[in-house]
Amino acid sequence: IAYQAAPNEDYFFNGFLQVDTPTNANTVQSKFMSSRQTSSVRDQTLMYVDASFGYWLFRDEEANFLTGLAGLLELHYTTALNRADNVNLNFVHFGAGAGRFDVVNLTTGLQANIGRSTLVRAAFVAPLRGDPNRFFDSEVSLAIVFRL
Repeated sequence: IAYQAAPNEDYFFNGFLQVDTPTNANTVQSKFMSSRQTSSVRDQTLMYVDASFGYWLFRDEEANFLTGLAGLLELHYTTALNRADNVNLNFVHFGAGAGRFDVVNLTTGLQANIGRSTLVRAAFVAPLRGDPNRFFDSEVSLAIVFRL
C-alpha cells in the first residue's frame, strides 16, 4: 500500500506499507559421525513502513543539464511480525537469539534530476536504535536511475 502527494510545487511526500510473508520453509541438515538430523526453518514475516519527505531546492524543466535538485529526509521502520525459528541439530544451534527485531533508520540526502531521463541520489543512512535492533553503524548510498 503506497501514498504519494505533492501539496504544492516545493514539497512532496511518499509513503508505503509492505508485508513480506514466506511461502515455504527451508530444509536444514546436520551430519555428525553416524548421526544425521533434518529440520526446517521458516523466514520471519516482515513489515516495512517508510515515509519520505522532499523539498525542491531548484527546478527548471527547460534547463539543458540540471533540471532539479531536491533535499530528502526518510524514515524507515522494519519489524518482524513473528519470532524467528531456532534449530538444534546435533551440536549445531542457529537462529535469532532475540527472536524479533524492530529497526528504525533515518536517511538524509540529495536528489539531482539530470535532463529528462536521469536521477542521481546520494544519501547518508543512520540507525536510530541500539542492539539488537541495529544492523549497521552507518551507510552511504548512491543510486543512479535511467528512465527510458
